[in-house]
Amino acid sequence: MTTSAPDRADPGRTPPAEVATGPDGLLETLVGRIGRASSELLVMAYELEHEALTLALAEARARGVRVRVLVDGRQPGNAASIARLTEAGVDVRAAPARFPHAHAKVLVCDGAEAVIMSANFNEYSMESERNYLAFDRDARDLADLREVFEGDWANDPAVDLRVPRETRLVLSPVNARPRKIGRAHV
Repeated sequence: MTTSAPDRADPGRTPPAEVATGPDGLLETLVGRIGRASSELLVMAYELEHEALTLALAEARARGVRVRVLVDGRQPGNAASIARLTEAGVDVRAAPARFPHAHAKVLVCDGAEAVIMSANFNEYSMESERNYLAFDRDARDLADLREVFEGDWANDPAVDLRVPRETRLVLSPVNARPRKIGRAHV
């Protein structure tokens, strides 16, 4: 795991994010974060199919952790995990239908750390692909992620992170296009 440079645009925002790359270690890192949660887990997933991750979320719920999961309801591979999680008492909802794809991949642990990732919660992403996990502990970023999660959980189209503050998060359709035009992606 490596640590990125401090935010030069706003040096008062700390701590800087840490980044893990994979596939090596991604699954173990996520299961570990889920296993250490003591009060709440918020999950936004495009594909949630990995048995170990589903089991870790169910075990967190069994320990008394409040677990809420938003998944892309159009992904057929999510059905078995949704059924297992629901049976375990986990609150699961389909992400708002107003988006053709709910492509976010986020895990917020106890309101203190967000894991923002390129990897889906499936075997292929965890074991075969080049992916990253970014660990964000900035209070304003965590508040923005909670606002997005709660808005999507309530299916509230009014969530707009442009007002009253400018978020550092790249959110589609709010600010993704102007922030990504002219920037290369790897």
